[in-house]
Amino acid sequence: YGVILLDLLYHNDCPATTKEKLLEQALSIHHLPKDLDIIIEYELLKAFKKIEDFTLPLDSNRHWRQLMALGAKYGEHYALTYTKGILCYGIAHYAKHQDSEILPKALNFFEETLQKSHSKYYSHNARNYQEQIKDRYIYSHIIQEDYMPSARLMLPISYKNIDTLYVTIIKTKTFRRASYKYYKDNSLRTDNLTGKGCKQLRRQSFDLSHSTPNTYHTTDLFLDSLPTGNYVLLFHTEPEWDTSNVMMTKSIKVTHVHLSINSLRYNRAVFTATDRQTGEPLRHKWLNLDHNLDVYTTDKHGQVQVKRYMAYWSLPPIDFYYNK
Repeated sequence: YGVILLDLLYHNDCPATTKEKLLEQALSIHHLPKDLDIIIEYELLKAFKKIEDFTLPLDSNRHWRQLMALGAKYGEHYALTYTKGILCYGIAHYAKHQDSEILPKALNFFEETLQKSHSKYYSHNARNYQEQIKDRYIYSHIIQEDYMPSARLMLPISYKNIDTLYVTIIKTKTFRRASYKYYKDNSLRTDNLTGKGCKQLRRQSFDLSHSTPNTYHTTDLFLDSLPTGNYVLLFHTEPEWDTSNVMMTKSIKVTHVHLSINSLRYNRAVFTATDRQTGEPLRHKWLNLDHNLDVYTTDKHGQVQVKRYMAYWSLPPIDFYYNK
């Protein structure tokens, strides 16, 4: 009964309420031996009914204190060690720069789990988490999509296990969102960046080898200034990029024009276009928003009203021109 019960508990489709009832039933049968695995699973299920915010550090995290108390009561059971690893991994993942020691700590907990566990479920998951911790990672905090000409571009990133990062700059005829196009095997689709209208300008490299392995880091990358136009930035780990080593892309626009939202309605949006250098509104200029075929003209206040904005109700990807 205990073996069948534990197999059911480790099945992802089994609801937590069902697991709790089964565990209570198992513990209430007096003639069955009180298996420590079942007792620990029941304690963990009660303790983790409501997951606390992973941004809390270990010293003030309620779940960490509960795990330490269970360890003092029952000993360092492999399920407790594994759960400690999960908690450390979650805190490191959601608060990547706050504690440089917590991800290696999670790695050690998963290694201890592999040494102590006789459960295929825990061993399999511990190996998967170890691979994720040792894997390379990069994430961009870039929100800005439009930049000033003749000014360096600052790109804040988080990364892990990367010694050298290369950034290839490709100039495109129109604003292209390449970030979300992937093949079925999860390799990045970049075929639309090598054809007509695309030109590779240059590549910059950044040495990140000083970083501690298996730990999240944050830094700012600075790219040399670019002339006016549309660009796609490819972040890759080998000198020459291809679909296997491009880890991230970012589409940007370098322009003197700044677009801000005045009002948003269900079927109408009003934007104001200003010159980024002078701050003055661009009066009576032609605008082409979001590579639409329609050309709009700003009024005497630099405002333009778009009756139908089909992409989404926010600032459009800035792909427009104006007559000087």
